[in-house]
Amino acid sequence: MQSNLYFIAFSDTVLARRFKTTINVIPLNSRFHMEDQAVIDLFENPNFFSRLISDSVGQNNMRMDNDKDFHQQFQHLASHDQTALYSLLSMEMQFTTEIHNLLSLRDSEKNLLKQTCSAKSDDEISSATEVALLSAIEENYNSQLDALRSVQVRQFRKLVDALYERHCNTDVHITRKAESMDMPFPESLLQSTNVHLHTVLDEGFTIFLGNQLKTMHNLRLLNFNPVYSQVALKSIDDVSTKLQSALFLYGNHLHGLIHLVKEDADYHSLRKTDLFKACERSPELHFSNLISQLEKIKALLKTTPRSKRVEKTADNKHDAEFTVGDVYITRHSNLGAAQIIFHLVSDESLSQMDLTSRHGCMDGLRNIIRVCHEFGITTISVPLLLVTEISPELHNESWCLRRAEMVFKSVKGFMIEFAKYASTPQYTIQFYLPENIDTSVFHHCSDMIPAIFQTTGPLFADRKK
Repeated sequence: MQSNLYFIAFSDTVLARRFKTTINVIPLNSRFHMEDQAVIDLFENPNFFSRLISDSVGQNNMRMDNDKDFHQQFQHLASHDQTALYSLLSMEMQFTTEIHNLLSLRDSEKNLLKQTCSAKSDDEISSATEVALLSAIEENYNSQLDALRSVQVRQFRKLVDALYERHCNTDVHITRKAESMDMPFPESLLQSTNVHLHTVLDEGFTIFLGNQLKTMHNLRLLNFNPVYSQVALKSIDDVSTKLQSALFLYGNHLHGLIHLVKEDADYHSLRKTDLFKACERSPELHFSNLISQLEKIKALLKTTPRSKRVEKTADNKHDAEFTVGDVYITRHSNLGAAQIIFHLVSDESLSQMDLTSRHGCMDGLRNIIRVCHEFGITTISVPLLLVTEISPELHNESWCLRRAEMVFKSVKGFMIEFAKYASTPQYTIQFYLPENIDTSVFHHCSDMIPAIFQTTGPLFADRKK
């Protein structure tokens, strides 16, 4: 969806009625004429233009200061005022419901259009017309979602500011005794809809790394993605996850997850990935949304010179694309189980060939482990097979075990290599397998861990006779 610097047009007045605001739709030709005249006026008045640029810089600096104040206020409330934290999370869950309802309307309207088009012949409606109508519906609801999210962010920040001021001017101990903590959330927001569609397998280990100076860490093996597997909009588990995320959102115990992507910089928006859908269905109240962060990364990619090891050829891909092994990072407050997403660029060959230590993705994995050690990301989730899904034709059990052994040993080596940069003495490494993995492969990978990592064995107490 194209955005305009000065004008926001909506195809209907639903949002205007929702927020009791009059929205004037400006004709397209008129908008272009007004914009052209505005540009001409700027160039004819250079003093006004320079003053406008100066004001813009000042507004950006003010926005950065406001963001800093907001982050500090939220962190203080999350750490010292349980009542305020529950109020903020209750508002966030209500915002999630509003977004979910709007998305449901969009999906219902698109499905109805598809059914109508499929019932008619090609002479009555062409495929191009169907695509155009679906695109119009998408743009319409995207505009409404953008406006709704903007209003939600403003309301959330106002509440944070008000709660912080009340916290500073009120005896918190008296407030906590006066208010009941038994049920801080409305029951309507706690209706559990969390259903696992497959058998969940989860095993944990305590491992030791290093020879002379040993460090103890936690290791988990899962058969599901810890971020995208729980798709419940309203559940008890979701509340506890949000509470935990709020407490560590601005701290030094962040959770990171490695997400495999293709070279295309628009991979998430074009393919509507699981990450895109997860970010879409819940409000991002602390950072820029996923699309805005990706747009900044794309702009940076165009201005950043490629590494000397990448040779340009006649059939080289577009400059706005990544290369295998590249990593870009986005931050999130609405994913629950992860605040940092490492987007590791891969290609089709990664799911077909045997992996070696010289593969570009192994360099990317090494860089990710180093960043985790340097910047306080104490939990990292790694796709063990470095593939998003298993194909029986390509990935037999032998292939899976060879790939798992390679990734296990590589991560172990990287953890030992960067121990000197560690910001904390203990880390949690979560290796997750695709959901359609065979149970026998999971158990073979589990049996492999004690052979590669030094684990703690069970203790047996001898009973004296």
